[in-house]
Amino acid sequence: MFYLNFPVFLLLVVFSRQVLNITFGKEYIAGYIALILLGGAYLTSVFSFPAIYTLQMLKKTKNLLYISIINASLNVLLNFELIPIYGIAGAAAASLATFSVGTLLLVWFSYREIHVLPISKAHIKSLIAGLISIT
Repeated sequence: MFYLNFPVFLLLVVFSRQVLNITFGKEYIAGYIALILLGGAYLTSVFSFPAIYTLQMLKKTKNLLYISIINASLNVLLNFELIPIYGIAGAAAASLATFSVGTLLLVWFSYREIHVLPISKAHIKSLIAGLISIT
């Protein structure tokens, strides 16, 4: 999943203004930061899918419930704090933070059960190479 989503994320980072202009028009170009942050949020969530499936398979669905409650509470709190200050970029940053915390919790609970991480050295190398290529 990561290898399919990462190139799309890089394209969104590099061409976010153009994507918004072509898709929605010039008046939406100002939202390019939100698009980049949301792209990062969804890229982060890619690593949560194996953990979710692992916890479901092990019938640890209460952990999924607790993580969902934490994510929802954190998202509401961050949105309440960030939207008045940063607007749409604050909402996107809140979503990025929430997705990141949720993914870390899911991976941690999953690792605690079966001692397998959904992130490999190849993922990290690809991530570093991609980030270097856009700077």
